[in-house]
Amino acid sequence: MSVAPTVKLNNGIEMPVLGLGTWQMEEKEGVELIKEAIDCGYRHFDTALLYHSERIIGQAIREKIADGTVARSDLFITTKLWCTYAHPELVVKACKKSLKNLGLDYVDLYLIHWPVAFKATDKIDEPTAQNMLDIETLLNYPEYFPRDSEGFIITSDTDYLDTWKEMEKCVDLGLARSIGVSNFNASQLDRVVTNARILPVTNQVEVNPYLNQKNLIEFCKERKVIVTCYGPLGTAAPPKTPGLPKMTEHPTIKKIAEAKKKSPAQIVLRYLVPAPPKQCLTEIHTNTHLVIVFQVQLGTVVIPKTSNPKRLPENIDIFDFTLSPEEMAEVDTMNCNDRICIIPETVDVGRKNNTDLHDLCSSDILGQETPEKEHLYPTLLFLSCISPWEDIRFQWRYDGTNSETRRYQSVLING
Repeated sequence: MSVAPTVKLNNGIEMPVLGLGTWQMEEKEGVELIKEAIDCGYRHFDTALLYHSERIIGQAIREKIADGTVARSDLFITTKLWCTYAHPELVVKACKKSLKNLGLDYVDLYLIHWPVAFKATDKIDEPTAQNMLDIETLLNYPEYFPRDSEGFIITSDTDYLDTWKEMEKCVDLGLARSIGVSNFNASQLDRVVTNARILPVTNQVEVNPYLNQKNLIEFCKERKVIVTCYGPLGTAAPPKTPGLPKMTEHPTIKKIAEAKKKSPAQIVLRYLVPAPPKQCLTEIHTNTHLVIVFQVQLGTVVIPKTSNPKRLPENIDIFDFTLSPEEMAEVDTMNCNDRICIIPETVDVGRKNNTDLHDLCSSDILGQETPEKEHLYPTLLFLSCISPWEDIRFQWRYDGTNSETRRYQSVLING
């Protein structure tokens, strides 16, 4: 069994550098998968209220604690505050709801899921996890995605700094050991860090060889904030950039994988995580490992998702080798700002000055202060997914904290 090394967060708490993502998880199969993951050495599990996997994780870890495999203190559990609860008066209540779902007294990490609040809801009539596996059901569920008569999501002008103050209360109350953010760009993160009483320990964003986010990672490091990577292995769907192969089929990854006698997935994950080599008790040399190593060495935490039990030992067995500086540089050349989920259902942004969405997402205009509001319409860009392997993406065009010069945001650019 291989147990992932840990990294010390800015509050002194240790976080495993590799965990398991649990988006879109079948209930019965999910419980067994998580139990098997614990047996394989996984101690870090990432969920969210939106994912409807909190109860699944809770059941699995209770069973493994009961049989003596692990203690609660061995585990690192992350969950997230959804946008309809991202209001000061609802934060603590939402955290307690997640704890009830998990059957836990505390979570190790509680994140603001996105830097935007939707219309507030105080209803927790939660559908079953099975129902939420259907994307259309999820997107049209009013407690998560409140919509107006035209079908647009109803957003709120709630400032995420006010939400953050209530996140800090979750720590004060012992509901969460650590707090952080997700999908925040550099400007948004800097604003939180500057005004926080309790610093965010992590910023969870999309990172992989096609989108290595080195500038954002460096920005976070300077502020002692660890980057956690979701989507580290890409997606089952084809990349957005025409002609780009799936990440694990890229010639560079396959070449390094063959040389290392590892799988492509392992190489990508190893690239991202800041851990020294560690001799594992078992070695699995299959065709899916090499992508993982790439991320480990970038200095981040990774949370690959899989529904295949055979991938569990593969993805965690990455600490018995490293990539050379030359190999790291080779993987670096794969970066092309290709994001997993950029599928707009409504795009009014940039049309006035004929800015293409792809160019907009690759530019520096978002995340910057600009008085030229006529060039960007303040709209909500809702981005849905084309694959059950992908997360939900949306974008609130500005945060509204300054009526004179609004700070344009991008959950697409993330810095």
